[in-house]
Amino acid sequence: MSDFSLSIPTPVPFDRMLSLEGKCAVVTGGSRGIGEAIVTRMVKAGAFVVLTGRGQEALTRVEAKIAAMGGKVVAVQADSSSVEDSKKWVFSIL
Repeated sequence: MSDFSLSIPTPVPFDRMLSLEGKCAVVTGGSRGIGEAIVTRMVKAGAFVVLTGRGQEALTRVEAKIAAMGGKVVAVQADSSSVEDSKKWVFSIL
């Protein structure tokens, strides 16, 4: 017989399960639907988020929503399939 032990981990509060403090994330298509939900969750986890999308109106709305939560976010209008547009959000991080 082998020695086998099983332990139950100490519960951790949900807000500390995924800590992204001090990290920067880029979410393409972050102005609606699943992308917006990902941006919101990453900000809640402490990340600085750069989000991109093609519609400026939706980007502005998400940026305002995140700012009202106290989160750090930059919204950049860009089509991620375009190299020139991709340069825009890369330089927004620098």
